[in-house]
Amino acid sequence: MHHYQRDGAMAGASGCPVTGHLQGSQVNFYPDDRSKEGAPVPKPDVAEPPMPIEENAWLKAYDTTDEDNYSQAGNLFRMMSEEQKVQLAENIAGGLSQATDSVQQRMIEHFTRCDDDYGRRVAEAVKKQG
Repeated sequence: MHHYQRDGAMAGASGCPVTGHLQGSQVNFYPDDRSKEGAPVPKPDVAEPPMPIEENAWLKAYDTTDEDNYSQAGNLFRMMSEEQKVQLAENIAGGLSQATDSVQQRMIEHFTRCDDDYGRRVAEAVKKQG
């Protein structure tokens, strides 16, 4: 069975939080961009069946698609001084510039959802450091 758990339950590993690379360049999250290179992918045929907990109640994944995950970060960014905005973008770009283009694009989309200027600054800083 291939999975993303490594070295036992709740094991801490030194890895890059941006790229997801652990020692030995193993990806430890899903979805990722490395399934074509052999990284583990979900296999529905070996998934646990849903378990009824009481009559017609079933356990299932909680849907977070309608949650607002961006306005608070955007509000904080807009409160920052010019110097703080520059420093934030450069700090993020330091790690993000080492990630694949696909990861960079997805992360910049998240920053842009917070604030257009935030996404633009991070994108420019990534290009400058890359």
